[in-house]
Amino acid sequence: MSTDLKLADVIADLLADSPVAEAQTVIKDLKTIVGRNINAELETALRAYNVANNVVIDCDGTDVVLSEWNADENDTFVDFARGVSVQVDHLSQKPVRVEQLETSQECVALHSQIEDYLEEKFPSQYALLVAPDAEHIVIIGEKQSPANFWNARWTSKYEIQGQFISGTVDIDVHYYEDGNVRLKTKQEVSGDIESTIAAAISKIEDKLQLSLQKTIVDINTTQFKNLRRPLPVTRSKVQWGKAIGNYRLGKDVSN
Repeated sequence: MSTDLKLADVIADLLADSPVAEAQTVIKDLKTIVGRNINAELETALRAYNVANNVVIDCDGTDVVLSEWNADENDTFVDFARGVSVQVDHLSQKPVRVEQLETSQECVALHSQIEDYLEEKFPSQYALLVAPDAEHIVIIGEKQSPANFWNARWTSKYEIQGQFISGTVDIDVHYYEDGNVRLKTKQEVSGDIESTIAAAISKIEDKLQLSLQKTIVDINTTQFKNLRRPLPVTRSKVQWGKAIGNYRLGKDVSN
C-alpha cells in the first residue's frame, strides 16, 4: 500500500509540472513506464490537475473552463453564461454528460463584454469563464504547435470586489525541439474599474505584456550574452583524444 501511495505522489508531481497541452502525452508515457493499470492513481491526480490548471473541455463546440469556482457538489462544472453543465472524465479530459441550463443574464452580459476584448487580443484561441457568482473570471489564451515542438498558454484569473479587480496572470511557454526550453512566470495584478471590467482587464494585461517584452529583450541582449564564455576562435576542430595536451587548457591540466 505504501508503494501505491508513493506512486500516486510521483504521478501527481510529474503531472503538476506538465504543460496542459502535453498532459495526455505525459499520461501515455507514464502508463508505458509503470507497465500496469494506473488509472486509479491518474484519476485522482488529474482531477486536481484539471481544476488547478483550468483545463478547457470541448462540449460540442462550446468550451467550458474547469475551475474551483464553477464546480458543484456533484463534481460537475457549470457555465451560466453559456447555459451548460458538464460532467467530465478527468482521465481523458473529455465530457461524459452535457446538460442545458438556464442562463444568468448577469453572467451573459459580463461574458459578452469580456469576449469583445478577447476577440481583439487573443485572435488564435481563447476560452472564458464567468463564474456563477459573476465575481470571478478566468481567461485562457492558447497556441499549440506540436508539429513544431512548442506550445504556449496564458491564464488570467480575476476577482471583482466593487470597483476593484485583482488576480494573477500565469504564462507558460514550452519549446522542446532538440532541447527543452521553458518560460514560466506568474504575476499578481490589480487595478481600479474606472469604466468597464473589460477595460480594466485590458489595461492590466497590456501593462504586463509590455513589462514582459522588456524583460525578454534584456535577457536576450544582456543575460544570455553574459553566459557565453570567451573562447579563442581557431576555426579548427579540437582533437580531444589525441592532442589535448597541446592546448593551453590541456597543458594547465597536465601541469
